Amino acid sequence: MSSTTYRLAIALLGKGSTNHLHRKEVVEAFLQRGVSIHFLVREDYIDILSRIDTCAYSTVSFAKLSGFRAFLKPIFEYVRNLYPSSDPGRKSYFGMMSRYKRSASFRVLDHFYRFLARYQAVVRCIAFLEGYFALYDTVLGLDPKKIDQLLLLGVGTASSELEGHLVWWAKDHNIPIVSIIGNYDNLTSKGFRGVPVDRLLVWGPNMREDAITFHGVPEDKITEIGSIRYNTSFKTLPGNKEEFIISLGLDPHKKTILFAGFFYEFHYFEMMEIYRLLLAKGTDCQLILRVYPNKMLMSSVFMAPLLDWAEKQEGVYVSIGDPDFGSGSQDKSVLQIEEYELCNSLSCCDCVVNIFSTISLEACIFDKPAINMYYFQEPLSALARTPLYHDYEKFFHSRRLVSYGAIQTTRNRDELIAAIEYALEYPSRLATERKKTVELECGLFDGGACKRLVEACVQEYHQR
Repeated sequence: MSSTTYRLAIALLGKGSTNHLHRKEVVEAFLQRGVSIHFLVREDYIDILSRIDTCAYSTVSFAKLSGFRAFLKPIFEYVRNLYPSSDPGRKSYFGMMSRYKRSASFRVLDHFYRFLARYQAVVRCIAFLEGYFALYDTVLGLDPKKIDQLLLLGVGTASSELEGHLVWWAKDHNIPIVSIIGNYDNLTSKGFRGVPVDRLLVWGPNMREDAITFHGVPEDKITEIGSIRYNTSFKTLPGNKEEFIISLGLDPHKKTILFAGFFYEFHYFEMMEIYRLLLAKGTDCQLILRVYPNKMLMSSVFMAPLLDWAEKQEGVYVSIGDPDFGSGSQDKSVLQIEEYELCNSLSCCDCVVNIFSTISLEACIFDKPAINMYYFQEPLSALARTPLYHDYEKFFHSRRLVSYGAIQTTRNRDELIAAIEYALEYPSRLATERKKTVELECGLFDGGACKRLVEACVQEYHQR
């Protein structure tokens, strides 16, 4: 093997990992540097992926823990996920999760765990113990002699637990690792990292600071490269507005509202009612109803009849976020998120409505007014207990994003209708705030993220 050629394994295990790493742009950039690519794919997705001819593919599976390791692993993970337990968002999130667990022993233990999760030094030790005792030998079916470097999404936090297994396995075999962050909230809303970091690739200045402050990653191990998705799909996929709108069966001369829902079925029904009320008031608009990529949501008894009905309504197009919702494990993260309709919808719409999701940031990228629908279904009197909803507004990343002043939060139907009407009438309002949001959160946005990714990986490999 020459000094300029090595074998890179890229893991496709967690949410949206194929959108970031299983891309022709990424593969071609590595091949130009003489680096061969071998994708390690979660078993339930190996037959779903559209393969890239120049790459190798294999599945990776994980052994189930047993004995004291199976007992310790969820405890270690839970304490890490609590961090930083002093943050208002973490307090609210985990407080709601434990509110109905009434046993005195659980409450005492939970208070102890929260006390531990206040301190970075403690969760850092817990992460080390978790890897040392529980994870290093759980990876099955991989030959370490065929891998010279490992690239993966995430740092072993919530939603990237499988990547954590792979990192500890690689460490045990002395394989160098490069970690890349996939979403703007991954370092602030998922607890403390579960793995050591050799090289961490982040989007921009805010994410760099998050890595240092929340995860104790040394600054010299962090490289800013921008977002892979935003520097590729968001620059190349949007096409002609009129042609795209017509392809959806909509009218290119009407104002278009993009609604990007979340886990809760209620919000999709509510948006359809708001659309009806807007039409009744004489607002000349149409609606793209974007369904969140989540297999449990798509299997809900409410969604199939709702979407069937919505598709038949004039001026409504239903966009499905998970193109493979009928395949893959129903209880695991979605690896592949639909991008063509998403990017073009963001480019062509006149305002975006969502529920404290990444879509707010993406609306800012396309300089579109962004509105949070932040209210929930009123509880029925027949319920024995009032439903508890996570207070997304308190999450650190939500607080920071809203603090830029680019995104409006509405708390009832009347406020939302008024906000939509105003956004359609005055789309340029808050344009300066949206630009600032993108600069701080997304970092470099010049189309060069893939090149910077490759340079960082190659440099890290040769410096090992």
